[in-house]
Parts: sequence; C-alpha cells; structure tokens
Amino acid sequence: MAPIYLAAASRTTDAERNCISNIRPDGIGYDDAAFKIAHLLTAMRTRRISGVQLKDDSDRALSGRPSKAAPGQRVTLSLDRQRIDR
Repeated sequence: MAPIYLAAASRTTDAERNCISNIRPDGIGYDDAAFKIAHLLTAMRTRRISGVQLKDDSDRALSGRPSKAAPGQRVTLSLDRQRIDR
C-alpha cells in the first residue's frame, strides 16, 4: 500500500505533513495504521498543527490495546461526529 500523507491544511510542504508508511500485514498492519490515522487526525483538528510540529505519539496509545481485531470482529474508529467502520 502507498504511504498515507496527512496535513492540517491544503498546499503544504513536506515538513507540514505527517506520513504513515509500511502499511501492510508484515509492517504496521491495517488496524494499527487506522488507529494512527485516527489519532493524528484528532490531534490535527484539536491543535490545528501537523508535520514536524505534531509528534506522532500514537505508539504509546497502541501499546495499551490489542494489535489486531479477532477474525470477524468489526473495528470502529470515531472522530468526533464522524464514524469509520471496517
């Protein structure tokens, strides 16, 4: 899968973007990548910053949760009023 770039505003430089790469079963994994994306998007919306100003500390939050959903289990991420189901 191609890297995913996130930015708090349009027309940004590389320094103003956050990148999540190595998203694949033998890399980060799809569930953990989805968690990182939701975590970063929430932080970007709350703090209105991105890129080098925004440290990705989602690994701390990931360490306290199971890394993968059980087979057939639905994973739901909530971003304020937005809901993402997988």
